[in-house]
Amino acid sequence: MTIFSAIEYPPAIEHCQIIWPETGDFVRAIELAKRLREVGRPIGAIDTLIAGMCINRGFELMTKDADYKWVKMIEPDFKLKLRR
Repeated sequence: MTIFSAIEYPPAIEHCQIIWPETGDFVRAIELAKRLREVGRPIGAIDTLIAGMCINRGFELMTKDADYKWVKMIEPDFKLKLRR
């Protein structure tokens, strides 16, 4: 779980390892945000950063947030599992 998820739902901290963003994650998030805006599909800043963190680490993101499908559209290396 990212630190952002831990802030949103603190009880999960007891069961998860926290991943902290690094400089490269911010750089990747800026690149993603730029490309998402170019195709007319911007998403929230924290969502963009979480996507960047997953891409940089080769992690799959499991979420109910359908906004991430736009990241998958512009970034084939983004591993996404949308849940209902």
